[in-house]
Parts: sequence; C-alpha cells; structure tokens
Amino acid sequence: MTSVFGACAPADQTALLISPDVAGFDGETQRAVFRIQALDADGKPGTGPVVLTAAVGRFLDAPTLVDGFATATYTCPPSEDAACNGPVRVGAEWNGNFASSVVTVNTTPVSNNVRWEVRGTGTTSTLLAVATSPEGFAWAVGENGTVVRMAADVWETVPTPVNTTLRAITFDAAGQPVIVGYQGTLLMVRDGALVQIENTIVEDFTAVAVDATGSVHVGTRGGSLLRLVGGVLVEQRVAPGSIESMVANGSELWAVGDAFAAHWVPDAWVLMNSPLDAQLSSATAIDGTVLLSGFVEGTEKRYGVVVSGPLPRWTSSALPEPATSAVRSGGERFALSSAGHLFRQEGNSNWTRIDVPATPRAMTSRGVGDLVVLAGAGVSLVRSR
Repeated sequence: MTSVFGACAPADQTALLISPDVAGFDGETQRAVFRIQALDADGKPGTGPVVLTAAVGRFLDAPTLVDGFATATYTCPPSEDAACNGPVRVGAEWNGNFASSVVTVNTTPVSNNVRWEVRGTGTTSTLLAVATSPEGFAWAVGENGTVVRMAADVWETVPTPVNTTLRAITFDAAGQPVIVGYQGTLLMVRDGALVQIENTIVEDFTAVAVDATGSVHVGTRGGSLLRLVGGVLVEQRVAPGSIESMVANGSELWAVGDAFAAHWVPDAWVLMNSPLDAQLSSATAIDGTVLLSGFVEGTEKRYGVVVSGPLPRWTSSALPEPATSAVRSGGERFALSSAGHLFRQEGNSNWTRIDVPATPRAMTSRGVGDLVVLAGAGVSLVRSR
C-alpha cells in the first residue's frame, strides 16, 4: 500500500485520515461518502471498527477498516433538522486515535441548479470513448482516427497520424493522452504531438490503462493483456475473452470482459470470476472506488448491474437494463444502459432513469455533478451546476 501520510508511521504511532468525496452537497437529495484511511503502529494498513460522530445528521453505515480503508455514507436533510445548514464537522475515532473533516450541507437542492447543454463535437465521426484528463479536460476518441478535446466547453480536433478506429483513452503520469485502437494502434505524445508507437502486434486493441509506476497496459479483442516494456508491447497474460475495459486504481489495475475480471497485483495479472458472474463491459475508478458495470441473466430478462469495490468487499446494485458504463460524480452515480438510457443513483437509493436531450453512448465525470456525455455522431451533452 502506498501511504497517503507521506513517510511510514514511526513506531508506536498510528495514523488516521478521514475525507468526504464532496466539499458540499444538497442535504435533501444527495449524500456524502466519507473515506477513512488508517495505518497501525508498524505502518501497516489498519483494521477494525471506526466510530464516526457529527453534531447533526446521521451515518448510514458502521464502517470497519479492511486493508486500511473504509467508507461511510452521511446524510443530513434540512427538512428533518434545521441545523443541517452549512459546515458540519465529522469526527472519526479508531483505536484511541482521532481525526476530523468538514463537509458543507446546502439547504437549496443542488438538483435545481443542474442543466444539460447540447454541444457539437466538431466531427461527424462516431465517438466511442471519453475520459477526463488530470487537468479536467474531456477527451474523446472514435472512428477514422478521430480525437477531440473539450476546452472551455468547446470541442477542438486533435491531429492524429492514423485513420483506424480508436477504442479507448487514458492519461499517463504527465497527464498526456494514451490512446489505443484497432489494428494494433497505440498513440502517445512525443514532442507535443500524438504519434503512433510502432509494434509488431496487429490485433485490435480495445482497452488501455496506466499503472502507478507509469507503465502502459493494453487489452485486446483476443484477450491478451499486454504491457509496454522498453518501448515494446509484451504479453503478460491471456484472458478467456475480449478485454472490454481497463482502469487503474492506485497501485491496482482492473481489466474486465465476459464473466471474468483480471486484477493486476504488481508484476502479475490474477484472473477471477467476475462479481455475480456478470458479463462486464466497463471499469472506472475515482478516489479509490472501482465501478464495474454489465449485466446478469435473470429468469426472464437481463438485468443491469453496477458493482463497486475495492476488494475484498464488493457491493452491487441492480438496474432494469444492462449497464454499459458507470461513473461517480460527487455523491451521485450515473450509469448508461444498452438501450441508450441514462440512470442516476444517490447514495444507496435505487437507480432512477433521467431524461436527457439526446441518446447517450459514453460519459466521463469532470467533477462534482459535472458530466460530459457522448450522444452519437457530432453531438455531446454537458451537465453542469
């Protein structure tokens, strides 16, 4: 585990940290999720129950540290308690150690300030994937070697040296895009421009992620899990099906596909059955939480599922339609379905379908309540507060 506390904890001194996933939230329709991290006296991940306190509001969970991490959902509806208004200090106690953090409760429903705007992407090519850079810019890739970047809510075309279909995008340690596509296409930034990294593999690349050490990992339609070593793509493992998506989560990597998940424990991929034996199509991560989305076969129909981690505890929630992707934005989660619908979940509530001005295809979160959604050729949707 990489310590968030800097150097290893000295002997006989533990470390405890608590932080909310949002700086502020609407107490009526939203919740805040607090993340607790701890090290014991030997600098190892802490375990055991954590006691949380707040002058107002309540916690919906009784958090227990597993491998140094725990989460707890906090709610504070102003309609139930007039004191749910403004900054609230939340305290955490673990093994005689204390930490605190502040979250602000808004009395005006934030959802009243949400708006969707339709924006042209500047291209007629179909865009297939979108991601947010560390700087907060949305980048999208798609057919005909197309790459576009949104700055100041305006899309601009980024030149590429290829015309193959591009399937996935992520960012390296320097915040530069890393893009993969069909026929062995791997694009990276060199001297300020996207260039093709030559390799001898002509298989279709379908997923990409960059681990905590800066290594680039690529997944293929044929199930190969590749790693860029010394400028050469080297096969690390072969999965039982197409790699549909990959994501980095701290020192971990996840790759998913049909009824399997692969977990990168530094220097090796470990294959496992997917949670709930779901057919998985997407993996995303934010603030240490992994979201895997897909579907399970019911007796009469397929049901969508979004599974959240990290290991060893997975929690799941069901959607009425197969899920193709999911993201978290503040205290909300959003999921796209194979039927072209967008669903929203607050805290541990049920998923609710929300109406949008166009049919969504892919999405990314740029911050609390701020989404960019691809919606077919030439169209994107921007949700902001």
